[in-house]
Amino acid sequence: NNNADKIQYNLSIILKAETERRLGKFEEASKTLSKINLADVKDTLYDYDFKILKERINKKDISVRQYIPEPIRY
Repeated sequence: NNNADKIQYNLSIILKAETERRLGKFEEASKTLSKINLADVKDTLYDYDFKILKERINKKDISVRQYIPEPIRY
């Protein structure tokens, strides 16, 4: 499926750029992120991740924040 392949490709690019950002390789992370076609991530689940990652790369932010979800209540 072509759409599934695009999603997988974009996710791999985002993960690679995130890794480079965490290592402080901001120029490489920016180049990696530029491989994503903005139209492919717009209005998708990865749009927010893309924007936040791009912002952190521009700010040269290597911090890692842990997300701990609230416990599920039944």
